[in-house]
Amino acid sequence: MSSLKFVDDMACIQRSVAQCHDQAGRRGMVLDVMQPQTGEMVLEVGCGGGFYAYEVARCVGPTGRVCAIDYSANQIDTAKSHCADMEWVNCRVGNASELPYENSAFNTVYGIQVFEYIDQLDAALHEVQRVLRPGGRCIILSTDWRTAVWHSNQVERMQRILTAWETHSTAVVPIPKPRSGHFKLCS
Repeated sequence: MSSLKFVDDMACIQRSVAQCHDQAGRRGMVLDVMQPQTGEMVLEVGCGGGFYAYEVARCVGPTGRVCAIDYSANQIDTAKSHCADMEWVNCRVGNASELPYENSAFNTVYGIQVFEYIDQLDAALHEVQRVLRPGGRCIILSTDWRTAVWHSNQVERMQRILTAWETHSTAVVPIPKPRSGHFKLCS
């Protein structure tokens, strides 16, 4: 679990940002890397409003399955609504450190902008490994907000946002640098 909560106004802001052009482009890039195939079993950890789950579900089709978890019931309600026409998508409240699935259940497990918020990161990574099939794919995209660089001609607005991000970055769990046994680089 995380101390950062995506409910009410924060959940609305997150869903609005997820629909912007840049985020749609990022979803496309993630799908290019993930390469979900028809009939695959896929798990999204931290699904938010269900935007990625929806796109992945279109790829795996009704012979596949997309399971999506989030610790926020508000976000799960939105994800369920977003994916309502796809019976092969299951969205539920869940904890990344205690995944409610069988061993080796998924071809792919992914989390986008999620793992930096998980307090029990090692437990969550072990859970991902447990539910991932041998030879499966794991995609984790996490931004280290402490490295954000931005320049704007509107200096006051830029400074307000950078200050807000500074506050935000102290609330997240630092992602460890890749080290043997935790992460593998893939091409």
